[in-house]
Amino acid sequence: MPTQDDLGGRMITGDPAGERIALTLEVIDGAGDPLTDAMVEIWQAGPDGTYGPTDGFTHWGRQPADAQTGQLMFETLLPGAAGRTSTAYIGVGRSARGISCIASGHAYLFSTS
Repeated sequence: MPTQDDLGGRMITGDPAGERIALTLEVIDGAGDPLTDAMVEIWQAGPDGTYGPTDGFTHWGRQPADAQTGQLMFETLLPGAAGRTSTAYIGVGRSARGISCIASGHAYLFSTS
């Protein structure tokens, strides 16, 4: 679980089973310029398609965008499909100064193995 010093920065906290991936995101505004004060949260199923608990894996993370580039990276696990008819995805939410609601969506991933 995240500690007071790590408010969502580490999703992998042990040695869980599953394919490790690095999810790199860039937050930009409508003009294509980096949104440098954004905070991004992600949530996902584990490799087995469940939302936990999973030893060594938190199922969610939070990272601020880089102050110059608007980029950020999560070290996580490739999610499994949550249910028979679901496609594996990572939920993504973004907030920033001047935005009154959190914009959210899904990142669909495909294994390369």
